[in-house]
Amino acid sequence: RRKQIDKMSGEEGGNPPPTTEKPAEGEEVKSLSPSSSKTSVSESKAAVAPPKDDHEAINISSSEVADFWKIFADETANSINNITDFAKSASNGLYTPEIVVVGQQSGGKSLLVEAILGHSIGNLEATNRPVFVTLVNTNGQSNSKDFEAPKIVIKRDVHLQNQFPSDKTVTLKELREEMTKRSTTELVTSPIQIVFQWNYCPNIGIIDTPGLTDWTTQDERSKLVSDLCKDPNRVLMFVEKARDWPEVQCLEMANRLDSNRARSIFVFNHFWDLIRGFRDASEINNYLTKKPQEDMKCFFVSLFSSATRSAALEKGVFQERIVQCYKRDLRFLESIKFDRREEDWIGINNLRFELLRSNYAFFKDALVSIRKKLANSKQKVSSVVSALEDQKTLDPAKIRWLMSAYVADWIQIIVHFVDGSHEGGTASYGQTLEEENKSPENQPWTDHHGRPILLEELFTSPMAAMAKERMSGGEQFNRLLLFFRQLFYMPVVSESEVEEAMANLNDNGNYVELLAISTHIVQRRLKKVFLPLIEQLTARATQNTKRLADIGFNVISTQSKKLESSSRKLYGFTLIKGFPHFQNCIRDVFSTFVESIASEFKQGCSDEMMGSRLLLFKKHQEPNLNGTKFEIVQELATHLLAETKEYILRNILLKAHRAFVADFQRNVSGEVLKNVSLFTDAFLDEMFDLKGTQVNVKAELDKQEAQLDSINEKESELKELAMSFARLKVIPNKKADLLKG
Repeated sequence: RRKQIDKMSGEEGGNPPPTTEKPAEGEEVKSLSPSSSKTSVSESKAAVAPPKDDHEAINISSSEVADFWKIFADETANSINNITDFAKSASNGLYTPEIVVVGQQSGGKSLLVEAILGHSIGNLEATNRPVFVTLVNTNGQSNSKDFEAPKIVIKRDVHLQNQFPSDKTVTLKELREEMTKRSTTELVTSPIQIVFQWNYCPNIGIIDTPGLTDWTTQDERSKLVSDLCKDPNRVLMFVEKARDWPEVQCLEMANRLDSNRARSIFVFNHFWDLIRGFRDASEINNYLTKKPQEDMKCFFVSLFSSATRSAALEKGVFQERIVQCYKRDLRFLESIKFDRREEDWIGINNLRFELLRSNYAFFKDALVSIRKKLANSKQKVSSVVSALEDQKTLDPAKIRWLMSAYVADWIQIIVHFVDGSHEGGTASYGQTLEEENKSPENQPWTDHHGRPILLEELFTSPMAAMAKERMSGGEQFNRLLLFFRQLFYMPVVSESEVEEAMANLNDNGNYVELLAISTHIVQRRLKKVFLPLIEQLTARATQNTKRLADIGFNVISTQSKKLESSSRKLYGFTLIKGFPHFQNCIRDVFSTFVESIASEFKQGCSDEMMGSRLLLFKKHQEPNLNGTKFEIVQELATHLLAETKEYILRNILLKAHRAFVADFQRNVSGEVLKNVSLFTDAFLDEMFDLKGTQVNVKAELDKQEAQLDSINEKESELKELAMSFARLKVIPNKKADLLKG
């Protein structure tokens, strides 16, 4: 062996014989000599003449070619097609798993796509447009014999819709011509869409992207490719020429698009050009096992040059050439005794096996997804059927029982929101202060002159944070009181107010009269400044409390649809034709009750203003005051106003809490239920249309029961489909025979 190598390398004094093999994959391959040879792994290697590229001389039979492309076992292909059809019939259509092929211009990316397909579809590199190829497996269909050769439909072109306004069925040869017609000189984001129906392909979509300028340049091409890779359900296939690992350039872009490598596949083509420079097993095994990252899915593929491709198409041996390249690589690797554990990463066939395994796993997971959707649909339909069963015997007595149960649950939910014990309601039903202010029912805060008050100017840091929180019920009411305290201010007593109040005072006025005038000034000031703010506080508190009615409706609707809920018995009631009218009725009853407690609160605040007269008796002893009567009145009024402000503010806040929280919780249930119980039988019959409802219930019940039977049938069908699918083989047993051949 050593003598043979020395003779080939010219070490015995002669020159190496000239090589006559064809360059692989368009690469210029030069004979190696002791003075000028370079290998792809190390410049220090002894020069060895590269093996001859004789892949076209490898004999293969037509059956071997057929087995090479028939990577699906027949029963597996049939089952996957059955799953797809079942998903469509069950209204749970599956999306097609997609692969985005990324690579540089003229990097062999499009030839790789053709090798995966097993057919040439045209010069994709020159299109400057994404090409979406949807593969549809037709094996097992009643007309599958019509798809022994691919049937191809090129979809209408959105970018060139005037020229190609409709779908067109074409042959392979015509497809190559159509692709040329649709190619553009400028970069276009609108894709060319092709449907490829064949008995020997998986159900996947392949997206061939426009070639990158290079792996690092950020331009329009790289942006288009990145956008196509954003969908998290798409697998990314990075295609680059096989070379020494430190020279690989696609990893940076792969990390940017898929940082955890969960959906990345790397394909290194021109593999023959690399391995023909290896001398022994240690070199090839070292290369295959020293990947930049241990978890990389790397496949090594050899194809052929553009000239070989064109010649193969003319002779109709495109698939044969692909198989021959695959066998050539394996023969050489066998000759240098490579590690067979790395075999599954070598060749276009193993890449197709990987896509097949991913395809199989996708549809296996799809069975679980479909089963869950059917179970959810069954639960919903069963709930409706159970509810409709309850409505078959509706009468006024049953309606009254349902109304009472519904209102009791509804009020309990509202009370829980008021006392803050309801879980999960804040995020779903709460409002920020900005949302509260934008509500049509709430007017902007204004002072006693009607000028807008900017709340943000009064905020402290804790208040600013509280304003951004979503609150409802009692929390929202407490925030309202906190902000109201900030608004509650009092201007100083003006000289004009004192002069107006002292207009009728005689010259002999004593201290009691001066105190009475001061008290009158304070009362008038309180009414002028405080009453508008109290009016606005009442309106806001009323509106926030009324909101709880619709919140309660939403919560009980959500709860009643759950089988485990205590409100489950009410679901049928919510489906009655007149139920929305009933909701409006109890909403009106609830609103009337809220308005009544609001009215009592305002009256209590008004009484509080009048109570300031009691200060007269507190000041029955004449203090030691000096100055004119005008100065005495002004000083007394200022003193009383400061003292009264805090006193009244505290009382107003206490009254508000008692009215909208304590009294509300204590009385809301009795008041609402009392009014609901006053509904007459005639009113109930008119509101719920009991006779008409029973007719409609029967028709709807028949419809829902039929739907439930259909779901049960589909569940049985899905169970059988899943059991048969679990026993399938992903690939036929012919793979081993193929490798031996």
